[in-house]
Amino acid sequence: MEIIDKTKIEKNINYYIESFFENAHYTEEVLKVKNIIINKINEEYELEKEKNNKNAFEVIIQRYNNLETMVKNIGYDASVIDLWFNMDITSTHEEFKNVLIRKKFYIYIITVFGILSDHPSKELITEDLQEDLEHNFDKYAKKCLVWLFILFIKLYEIVLNAISLSLNSEVFELREELKKMLPPLINSISYIYESNNTISYNEDTGIYTIVSNSNDFKILQLTDIHLGGGVISFDKDVKAIEASYKIIKHTKPDLVVVTGDLTYPVGLASFSLNNKAPVSQFAAFMRNTGVPWVFTYGNHDTEGMAIGNKEDIDKLYKSLSWKTSKNLLYPYIQPELDGEKIWGRNNQLIEVRNSDGTLNQALFLIDSNDYMGSGFSKYDYIHDDQVEWYKNEVLRLNHIEGKTISSLVFFHIPVQQYKIAYDLFINGSDEVKYYFGSNDEKRKNVVCTSKHPSKLFDTAKELNSTKGFFCGHDHYNNMSLEYQGIRHTYGMSIDYLVEPGIARDTKQRGGTLIISHNDGTVDIEQIPLTSIEKESEKKK
Repeated sequence: MEIIDKTKIEKNINYYIESFFENAHYTEEVLKVKNIIINKINEEYELEKEKNNKNAFEVIIQRYNNLETMVKNIGYDASVIDLWFNMDITSTHEEFKNVLIRKKFYIYIITVFGILSDHPSKELITEDLQEDLEHNFDKYAKKCLVWLFILFIKLYEIVLNAISLSLNSEVFELREELKKMLPPLINSISYIYESNNTISYNEDTGIYTIVSNSNDFKILQLTDIHLGGGVISFDKDVKAIEASYKIIKHTKPDLVVVTGDLTYPVGLASFSLNNKAPVSQFAAFMRNTGVPWVFTYGNHDTEGMAIGNKEDIDKLYKSLSWKTSKNLLYPYIQPELDGEKIWGRNNQLIEVRNSDGTLNQALFLIDSNDYMGSGFSKYDYIHDDQVEWYKNEVLRLNHIEGKTISSLVFFHIPVQQYKIAYDLFINGSDEVKYYFGSNDEKRKNVVCTSKHPSKLFDTAKELNSTKGFFCGHDHYNNMSLEYQGIRHTYGMSIDYLVEPGIARDTKQRGGTLIISHNDGTVDIEQIPLTSIEKESEKKK
């Protein structure tokens, strides 16, 4: 088997090609072909760089935008591609699985040997095995972690039930009192909304229209608020609500956009799987502020183990929306293409218009979805039909307005271009323009995206309408970079709950203020919570 020298492979090239093989049924043949493709295309990439081509990576992407082209490029028979993704693949795949099982067993032995000794024998670790240790051990370790997590949840339920049976009535009363403490805090929230904008809803299209009565329309992005809804997370839920209130009160926005993970129904952090109560609590909080708000889903909002599934949470948001609250702009219908609903839990368009009726901004909220396949980190992506809907709406508005409109797009999980732009920035490339912020995630992959490329960026670039993408998901990332004419901005997160130690960290916490002027131009600025609190202290 051919071994790739990863030190010589451009990581963007490797990442890009790997994405095409994500769902392939691996055999020795598939692995060999993939490695040859990576080496061959990387050589072409290096040649483009030698030509001083600043867009070398984009040239490669355009040259090889599908797997068939890649396979033909190395002189291989492209007709076998379908077999690689065929669920009915037979003995070849089974034999390969058996080989991997034997390798896995050997890898575990070597790993244990390495732990017990300072330096494992070099004779035992061959070059092939080193590759296996990188590729296969990582793969199986993730699976082990998933099973350990599930086992822990089961043990947690057993222990919690046992504790519950042994508790006396006084403890239960205390527990119920803690649950009742958040509503009084919410009820004490004062009214903030100062705008005199007009909002209407079209029952046939599901589109909200906001007519702004001022020259500047202010949008506040909040993300990853992570309300746990449990007794253990109570103090952190309070902090999250208080932080959100301080930022809203300071900025006095016309609209709040929550870009996903409003809730965190994962029992380990909050001792709760309830994703319904936090939604109702936050909706009540926003209703008290008076500020209109919209929401796009994150990967945690409808977790598989949560009390409320996707349909339950959708019904809950509809029950709390415009017809009852007059400030939550959640649509009652979803977009369709050819008579079929497009992918995602909630995709919507909001038209922001000037007082003279001209379009100021088209705001797209697109569901980046949650997970695909097995595992907690196999993130989904923005699908082709969602991108097609976005394209159709931009073209429709272009026709109505008689010009190329200005638009902004909000979603939760960053598209792959966030990673591409960040890597270019780190390498000192002038292909990106830095505006503000830092990416301080502690994971190996600082920018955590789906491995499946979405067509959103290429379509947005082609339409030349969208000025900016806004996402969340990576709690310590808040950088804003312009890449090929589109701002890629991470929102500052609110999270006090999910990341270990994040409640004590402050640098990443805050909001992102987007000011859309009546001519469609946009200014974006960070609103760190620490700066608001310092300003408040000075006034005392």
